[in-house]
Amino acid sequence: MREAVMRLMPAADHLLIDAVRIDCELPQRPIIHGDALSASIAAASIVAKVERDRMMREWDAVFPAYGLASHKGYSTPKHLAALRELGPTPLHRQSFAPVWQNPVPQEAFAFMDEELIENDGVPARDLAG
Repeated sequence: MREAVMRLMPAADHLLIDAVRIDCELPQRPIIHGDALSASIAAASIVAKVERDRMMREWDAVFPAYGLASHKGYSTPKHLAALRELGPTPLHRQSFAPVWQNPVPQEAFAFMDEELIENDGVPARDLAG
């Protein structure tokens, strides 16, 4: 999220964020249940979901066994069965229990391997906090 904020054009002067703080110098206000309390956060949430759904439809062609186009990456019986049988894809979040509990190692995209080398083996997502 920090990277996205830092790339905003025009640059942000204050952040309203749904429940979390990000590591940056900008003034910010994390709001618990922000999507219910702030029209700006709600709108950003809708835009993010629409974009995520579009991306899941594209990734479905790369990982067809997971049914990403039909459920957009959310947990369904088909999705969980694919995770058990095939293991997690590089798209899966490590915070998702069926991923971190899975005995099959999570594959990584080439750019992720490059980040590990650059960061002395520490995933970039762990460096960001």
